[in-house]
Amino acid sequence: MYTQELARRGAIAVGVDLNADALREAKRDGVHIVCADAGHLPFCADAFHMVISIEVLSHINPRIRRGVLADIGRVITAGGVAFYTLHNRWRLSLSRWLRLRRAQRVYHTANLDVWPSVPEEGRVMVDASGLEVAASPRYLNYHSRFTYDFFLKFPKLAKLVIAVEDLLSRLPLLRRLAITFLLIATKPAVVTGSAAEKGDV
Repeated sequence: MYTQELARRGAIAVGVDLNADALREAKRDGVHIVCADAGHLPFCADAFHMVISIEVLSHINPRIRRGVLADIGRVITAGGVAFYTLHNRWRLSLSRWLRLRRAQRVYHTANLDVWPSVPEEGRVMVDASGLEVAASPRYLNYHSRFTYDFFLKFPKLAKLVIAVEDLLSRLPLLRRLAITFLLIATKPAVVTGSAAEKGDV
């Protein structure tokens, strides 16, 4: 969905997934598709101005997630930006507590395991990848059944849900109950020795 929208807006969009079947379904005109492991991206350094990772990192074991982030940091050019969303541990823990169950470190599902995080953990991992978190985390997604298909089928209701979620994300006590949170990171521009000597920085 994101690669198609970026391509529609004129970007050279490249989608990456390890699942070849999913890639065949996702292929659209104007979108380049690559079957690859997120931790070993087959791209040159500084190849992209932007990377978007939507609810991917949550499905990667934290033991190897740092390597994935490091490789993402490698392929982003200086001044580039990365958008990461991860599942929010607070929300998943609360849903377990309300059912009188213990919160878990990893949640096993029929499709993919989920290792939820909190923004502080995400910030540490992003910093270690050579990028810098550029803004406060944004909390997203309060309605678990709200999908793009839902938006297309019920546009008016979807806009109402979006308005309510936007309100919730602004309330200090309730915003942490979002299903996911967004981290925006940038890659610092490289400062050359000559530029520093001239006082251009």
